[in-house]
Formats: sequence, C-alpha cells, structure tokens
Amino acid sequence: MRGVSLACEIGGPHFTLESQILRLRNLLRSYCVGPYSQEVLGFALVLRIDGSLKQYGAEGTDRIRRNKKEKYIAADICIPERRWKEVSQREFDRYLASAVKAALETCTAYLKKQRVVIDVEKLLLDYAEAEADFLKRRQ
Repeated sequence: MRGVSLACEIGGPHFTLESQILRLRNLLRSYCVGPYSQEVLGFALVLRIDGSLKQYGAEGTDRIRRNKKEKYIAADICIPERRWKEVSQREFDRYLASAVKAALETCTAYLKKQRVVIDVEKLLLDYAEAEADFLKRRQ
C-alpha cells in the first residue's frame, strides 16, 4: 500500500452519498501517491458512517493503528447521521474533506510522537490539491 487510500463502512441502507466518497477516493489515489516516509508508505483511512442499523458512537478520527511490518498507518473516521442525513451534497462534501484532512493531521502527529521522519508538508500539499479538485463546482 502506498499513498492515501479511503475505504468505507456504512451502518445502514439509506446512505445516498456514495458517489461523493468514490470521487474523493479516486482523487486521493491520483494526487496523494507518496511516499511521505521511508517507514510509513501508506495511510489507510476508513470512513465509519452511522446509519439505521449501526452507530459507531463517535465523531472524527478514531482508532489509529500502525502496522510496522506492512509500513502503513490506519485510522477510522466516524461520521454520525446528523452530518450526512438531510444536508446538502455540498455541505457533506465540505465536511468529508475536512474530516479526511483532520485524520491525516492526527496520523502525522501520532507518527511524529513515535519519531518517524515524515514529509508532512508534502502530504498536506498533495491533499490540498485533491481537496480543491473535490470541492470545486462542477459545471
């Protein structure tokens, strides 16, 4: 694994914004290729989206874990129903982009505490390009 990946687990059948998540996933794959460190080649982010069948009980970045052997770091991004249900697509896009950036910042802070050399500036610049593309108005 290399760069930034985005997976998703949805806690119910009525989530209607999957296309937005797929769009951001593809942009991350294009812009955030890394590597940003010799010790950590990839960032595996997992969206945990509350729904009618399952709630994750948190909001924001949760459960950071590092796999030294496979050289990646993973984090969950928990999204409560109120952040996606009955909000505009644009509002959800802004929330999602902000949540992903916060997760990357949390992961890099975690790695710095472990004294991992990481090019945070390059990671965040690459993410800023993906975010700008994601948030720009489509004609």
